[in-house]
Amino acid sequence: MGFGWTAELKKSFSEVVRARQEGQAALERARGETAALRNLANAARMLENNPALQNLRWLQAVSELGTKGGSVVVHLSEGSTLASTRLSSDVKAN
Repeated sequence: MGFGWTAELKKSFSEVVRARQEGQAALERARGETAALRNLANAARMLENNPALQNLRWLQAVSELGTKGGSVVVHLSEGSTLASTRLSSDVKAN
C-alpha cells in the first residue's frame, strides 16, 4: 500500500525546504558580514595603538599602485613621518 502525496502537500513541502535554504543562506551572509566587521574593528584598534602600521600600510598601497603600470604622485608635507622614508623608483615624491 503506497502513500500518495497530493499536489498541495508536495507544494507545501517544497516551500518549507526552499524557506529553510534561504534562511541558511541569509545566516551565512550575516556570519560573513559579522566576521568582516570584527576584522575591521581589530584593524582599527591595531592602527590606533601602533601609528607606524598605518604608514607601512600606506606605503604598501602606494607600492601596489606603482607596480600596475600607472604613475603615482605622492605629496609629502613638511614634518611628515613619511618624508624620511625611501620610496621605490616607481613612485615620484613632490
